[in-house]
Amino acid sequence: MGTPVNIIVGSHVWAEDSEVAWIDGEVKEIHGRDVTIITTNGKTVS
Repeated sequence: MGTPVNIIVGSHVWAEDSEVAWIDGEVKEIHGRDVTIITTNGKTVS
């Protein structure tokens, strides 16, 4: 296990992307353990 991190709406994060391996984005919604991220190329990742 890594170091605990506090992720909140507005946090800048890295998300897995099948085309480019990892892509940066911003957290838009958090519902329990489900997070919605808008990536810099405009994709929505859950």
